[in-house]
Amino acid sequence: MVRKLFVFFIFLLCITAILAIEVSVEVRGVIRGRKAYLEFNETSINIQRIMMDWENIGSVGCKVRMRIDVFNSTDQLYTGWSPEEPLEAGDHTLLTTYWIPSNPGNYSANITVYHCNRMFFVDTINFSMIMRNFTEMPARVRVNSDEHNIIFEVKAMENIDDIVLIPSNYPLGWVLESKKISGIKKGETKRIKLGYEAEIWKPRQVTFDMVTEDGRYKVTKTFTLKKGKNYGEIVFLALSLLFILSLTINIYLLKGKLIIKGKGANFAKSHRCGFW
Repeated sequence: MVRKLFVFFIFLLCITAILAIEVSVEVRGVIRGRKAYLEFNETSINIQRIMMDWENIGSVGCKVRMRIDVFNSTDQLYTGWSPEEPLEAGDHTLLTTYWIPSNPGNYSANITVYHCNRMFFVDTINFSMIMRNFTEMPARVRVNSDEHNIIFEVKAMENIDDIVLIPSNYPLGWVLESKKISGIKKGETKRIKLGYEAEIWKPRQVTFDMVTEDGRYKVTKTFTLKKGKNYGEIVFLALSLLFILSLTINIYLLKGKLIIKGKGANFAKSHRCGFW
């Protein structure tokens, strides 16, 4: 009987220990997205706009970006990128990018979405481009850059409708966005910041076309990307120079005091000798 009670007691201890063990279950997220709709012009004049409503149907919020690769009948001509957008699970976002061909003709474009760093092939589209002469955009444009952003300052000489910034030539493997900004009134200045990603950064030349969305006005800017000013380094250098200057002045003043003190001691000694 005692033996049975002992066995039963051990059994209860084992059950208690098992129940006390914390059970940890990892629930993995699902990365998934889909095209809600895709919009482009089958025949377009001067500029092609590709716009897509992308839906996050997974369980993970992340950043998304659209990429287009444009081809003629034989070669790949261009890679374009939309701005990167944050997208929570269950939400939609509009992804838009643009392209200006050098020549009229028939083209195709492969459309891909980068979603949580995964690539989702969406579609291949076909379209035709008609090219007409642009009018020089009535605006003054200044460009600055650093390792992560390009900043355009646009001052309108006349009222200008909605403007699109499109990178037309840039290093292979880099990511440069195209971006639309609202119209600018005569005399007004707008500042536009575009992000970019470089595989290995070094000063490189890039070209941007700035066009009105209706394809009427255009201006092209070619410039070299440069490092921005590192204000931390500038402050450190200034403080270092001030420290060195202060140290030099203090040493000079201390040296002057020692010389004066030495002369005074010699003068007193000579007078003592003469008195005695």
